[in-house]
Amino acid sequence: MAWKNVLGTFLKSTPMISMYGGILTTTVYVAYKDYSRIQCMLNVYRTGNILPPFTENDFETEFQSRPAVESQLVAVLNNKFSNEYYIINGEVGVGKTRSILEVVRHLMNSSGKQNLGAPIFVTVDQGKSFPDTLAAAIHFNFDEHINFRTFLDIVLRIESIPKKDEASKLIRVLEALEESAFVYTMKYKKPVVLIIDGIASLNRTLPGALEKIQDKAKMWADCNIIKLIFVNNDEEVEEKLQRNSSAWSRAATPFVLEDLTESQTHSFLTTNYILRKDKNSYAESKDKSIKLITPEDSEKIYELVGGRILYLVSIKRDYMKGFSLDRIFLDMKDREKEKFINVSRRPSTWKVISLLRSFPHKSMKLSKLIKATDKDDVDYLCKLNVIRLVRDDIGIMVKFNSKLTENVVEELEMLYQRELQEHKEQCTSPKKSPVS
Repeated sequence: MAWKNVLGTFLKSTPMISMYGGILTTTVYVAYKDYSRIQCMLNVYRTGNILPPFTENDFETEFQSRPAVESQLVAVLNNKFSNEYYIINGEVGVGKTRSILEVVRHLMNSSGKQNLGAPIFVTVDQGKSFPDTLAAAIHFNFDEHINFRTFLDIVLRIESIPKKDEASKLIRVLEALEESAFVYTMKYKKPVVLIIDGIASLNRTLPGALEKIQDKAKMWADCNIIKLIFVNNDEEVEEKLQRNSSAWSRAATPFVLEDLTESQTHSFLTTNYILRKDKNSYAESKDKSIKLITPEDSEKIYELVGGRILYLVSIKRDYMKGFSLDRIFLDMKDREKEKFINVSRRPSTWKVISLLRSFPHKSMKLSKLIKATDKDDVDYLCKLNVIRLVRDDIGIMVKFNSKLTENVVEELEMLYQRELQEHKEQCTSPKKSPVS
């Protein structure tokens, strides 16, 4: 039949053969990319990953080891099945991120180098956006046009082309993470370990993302495919996580990082270097211009700021530059007093401070403090980082944010009492009769 001959000739023509070849080549390439995408993600789960700028370098501040803390962190960050997700809490400046990074580096250099699995560390504030940073950390590429399933969707339904907004990108990363983690767990009999640092920032910058990830964390814990660790410094964020009662049921008891102990503080302060790159050169140097912190001055520093590593680094740097301890202390207290400018604009908050100051160890149950004062004032002081909430066996306790805050409060209270006394003396002193 003539039409069959025409059809056969057409199908065998050069344009049609080229089209067949193009479709076949595209299909094979898409299938390969789909396979290699998963394989790249599996590889990074085996070795662990830390993205710049948090990769180890010689310009970091020297790390003060805390063996007990690091041992607890290893127990949390290992790749053993647990059916839980984790929350690591701690005030700004206690050294949460650095301690976690050191443990992750240790695990990457031990089990990671043997391809036995190590954590993936990502912080919300690094990179272009959190979805992009998370994708980079797990080696996921946003190339949906080279994804077999999405390729077919786009061919059949143009409207299914993936959206580019941050919420949609996050969903795609979480979906890829979930799919690849399942393959990884089935193949290697271990969960993926993912650490997300700075969830308070995530709560502010990408509304709804924290709740979405928490729901995923609960499901992943149920399935034992991903062990997720949140790192947090905001009590309100933890309360938000708790309000999701279903997802909170899979959360392990929150782990809290505190300040350095007194002995760890003295150990950090009395070494003769700050940056890692200076460790060997300072140890060998006979340079008399390098001013070292004496044990006596180290005691004074601990009395003022305690073991808050953020303050210790600043003090040590200025001290080694040659500044006097009195000058350093004055600057440190002046910066802390800036918090109290807002307190002075709301006088009722000082009642909270005075009551907390009067209690033993300057610690008080939250419920008792709110009953004696006002909840809004307590919340306001928490936001100013004047006080902090701490959970223990008897409930939620309220403390001052740091030892430096305690000392500044004492100084302000003494100043207030002195001014009050002077005012009383002026009021009670006999008035001089006018000279006639």
